[in-house]
Amino acid sequence: MNNQNKNIPSRRIVQHAFLRAESKRNAFYMLFLEEDQGRYYVRKISGGADAINDERQWEAGDITAAQKLYDQIVSDKTRTDRKSPRKYHVEYATTR
Repeated sequence: MNNQNKNIPSRRIVQHAFLRAESKRNAFYMLFLEEDQGRYYVRKISGGADAINDERQWEAGDITAAQKLYDQIVSDKTRTDRKSPRKYHVEYATTR
């Protein structure tokens, strides 16, 4: 998988989720599973206090790999026993 943050062309959003944490800065995490000409990507945008602090994307070989990565990230972020002090919950999400 490729972890590059380049100009993102127009892509079809297959699935997305918006996560929010109970934190001083009101942390958020947006996750997108996207398709562009048969190639699949998982993209995240995160930040707090209504500002974007980080954007990343990972290229996945196919829809199955992209879905697995997307699901794993959502699962990791929403685990109540995660080590990070930020405990995210899903505010909204779409399914494919």
